[in-house]
Amino acid sequence: MATISKTQLQGLFEIRFDYYSARVVLSEVLAAASVGDVEVLSEAQCAAVSSVMDKDPTKFDAINVRLKRMLALSPTASEPGSVPVRAVPVAVPGPSPVPEPAPMAVPEPAPVAVPEPAPVAVPEPAPVAVPEPAPVAVPEPAPVGVPEPAQQPEPLEIEIELEPHLAVVPAGVHIVLRDVPANVDDVILAVGAMEQLGNWDPDSGAMLDFDDATGWTTTLSVAPGTSMDFKFVKISSHGTTSWEGGANRKIVVPESGNITFEGSWQR
Repeated sequence: MATISKTQLQGLFEIRFDYYSARVVLSEVLAAASVGDVEVLSEAQCAAVSSVMDKDPTKFDAINVRLKRMLALSPTASEPGSVPVRAVPVAVPGPSPVPEPAPMAVPEPAPVAVPEPAPVAVPEPAPVAVPEPAPVAVPEPAPVGVPEPAQQPEPLEIEIELEPHLAVVPAGVHIVLRDVPANVDDVILAVGAMEQLGNWDPDSGAMLDFDDATGWTTTLSVAPGTSMDFKFVKISSHGTTSWEGGANRKIVVPESGNITFEGSWQR
């Protein structure tokens, strides 16, 4: 049965929070999952913790993905060196019902006496003498010559041949990494200066899958002609993040289509 230590959970939470904030948030999640003060969590208790984090994916998605991956890759009780742990069912409390608000008594407004307006005497307007308008002589308009209309130029017809629009077909970039100093329960990512590679953020990088025959691999869809700068990052099962050494790696996707990149971990 898969188990996770409390120290490993603390390391996962430090991917998202600083050390002290990670301890506080982890304690809140364990309390919400009804997990007591234990050093090793059973598979059922880990499932209860994962269920609590599923309720807030914006805050815990990156942590929850790594927790589920560690549970899937953890050894079972039948494997040598594993310690069987008895699963304890954990009841995850649901949300408490919110009581209906008590009706509030609204007092009737007191009647307000509006006084009658006092009558106002309006004086009669004094008569105003309007003078007769003086006669105004209107001059005759001067004759205006109408110019001959200018001859309009003949319109020019211009023919433009437009090339048909060609759709850009994404190319497949296949990445293979070997000789990685990592365990199968570690997380290996390609992190670089583009959206598919997380824009240099390890939490958003492209995760590589492990295969005994091939190594660590992943495939990306990138537009032909794209220049990719990136490095490989390892996140251990304890939550420690390590960047490989050496200079940044660079791939230029050819216009002709797919490309395969093979390399080893730089120390």
